[in-house]
Amino acid sequence: MRRIVRGTTLAEEVVEDAYFQVWRQAVRFDPARGKAITWLLAIARTRAIDALRREACFPHEPLDDEAAADLPGGVAAADELLDFARHQADLHEALLRLGAQPRQLVSLAFFRGLTHEEIAQHTQLPLGTVKSQIRRALVSLRQILGDGGPPALAS
Repeated sequence: MRRIVRGTTLAEEVVEDAYFQVWRQAVRFDPARGKAITWLLAIARTRAIDALRREACFPHEPLDDEAAADLPGGVAAADELLDFARHQADLHEALLRLGAQPRQLVSLAFFRGLTHEEIAQHTQLPLGTVKSQIRRALVSLRQILGDGGPPALAS
C-alpha cells in the first residue's frame, strides 16, 4: 500500500479500511472464483485508489511540529465534545416534554431556520399565535434546562 499511496500514514488508513471492508463483506467471498489473498489484495488496491482520488480532491498540507503544538489538547477537546453531547441529550429530553405544537414550532424556528412568518404560513396559524407559542416554549425550556442549558437557549 505504501508503494501505491506513497505515504505511511495514508497506507495505514487504507489497510485499515480494507480489513474493515473484508470483515463486513466476508460472506461475499467465493473460493470458487479465486484465492482469499487475491480477493483481499483487490479490495486493498481499490481502497488505495479511492484514497488517492480523495487526496487529490481534498489536498492538505501536513502540520509541522510547531503548528501541531498550537492546536488545543486532545483532552480538552474530548471534554468539550462530551459536554456538547450532554447538552444535546438534555435539550432533546426537554423538547420531548413540550406539547406537540410548541415542539413543532420551536423545531421549525431553530432547527430548520424558518422565520415566524414562514412558520405561520407553513402551519396556517396566525402570526401572533406562532410568536407567543414559541416564546412560551422557550421559557419552558429554560425552566426545564435551568441555567446549565445550551448557550443558544440562554439568550
